Amino acid sequence: RESLMLVEDEESVRKVVAQALRGLGYQVMEAANGRAALDLSDLLGPDGVDLLITDVIMPGMSGRDLADEFTSRWPDTKVLFVSGYADGLGDLATGDGKFTYMGKPFTPNALSAKVREVLNNPEVEAKSAWRGPADPPMARMIGMVRI
Repeated sequence: RESLMLVEDEESVRKVVAQALRGLGYQVMEAANGRAALDLSDLLGPDGVDLLITDVIMPGMSGRDLADEFTSRWPDTKVLFVSGYADGLGDLATGDGKFTYMGKPFTPNALSAKVREVLNNPEVEAKSAWRGPADPPMARMIGMVRI
């Protein structure tokens, strides 16, 4: 069974997304912020989790900072960033790896498809890169799909 760490500061969103992912058969750990996710990750075994799903903009620690710290501990963990704010995408710049992003809001079906795509794609690396507005065009899609 694949394991996911879901980090979302908005409790109602976190609960709905976690429930949808559990309904799809994933083992889901939840955290309200980056610090809580790192504290919870101390309980993980040597393999960590298969996928970190994190909001980009959160109080205290950004999703980018969390992903950097998390993947330094578990380099094989893939990362899916989610955000409802296009201006938060600039925080993801690293210059290496692949960019994996999903705009909020989204439907459970869209989430299911994106998670499966990321988990199945060997090209997706733990570190993500944002290279500007033309790569990829996801910023234009924010807000088109509702949960």
